[in-house]
Amino acid sequence: TKTLTVDDCGKNFVVTTAGAAVTVTLPTLADAGTGWNATFFVVSGSSAGNVKVTSQAADLYFRGVITSADAAGTSNTTANTSVQLGSGTVKTGDQFKVVAGDDQWQALVWSSGTITPA
Repeated sequence: TKTLTVDDCGKNFVVTTAGAAVTVTLPTLADAGTGWNATFFVVSGSSAGNVKVTSQAADLYFRGVITSADAAGTSNTTANTSVQLGSGTVKTGDQFKVVAGDDQWQALVWSSGTITPA
């Protein structure tokens, strides 16, 4: 579990699930500011883990493009507070990029498995 700050803008994060779930919490949109971004790369996935990226409670919008091997690519136009890679399976090469907009987070996700906006 990791909570990001405004100082994490532009960083690439290497994620290893190693059999356990990983949760990343983004800074608030107000703190981050438009254009704040981060990218997450799974370098060691497992059949027992998932990666969940979540916004702060005050930021109720998480939208973007989702591409998964389990289903055709989709555009998530519903307000969500988190996006989860994997439902027990995250694989090496899965990626997640987030960018702060004026009033919502934008997500671009590539995954070999299930992606669940919530």
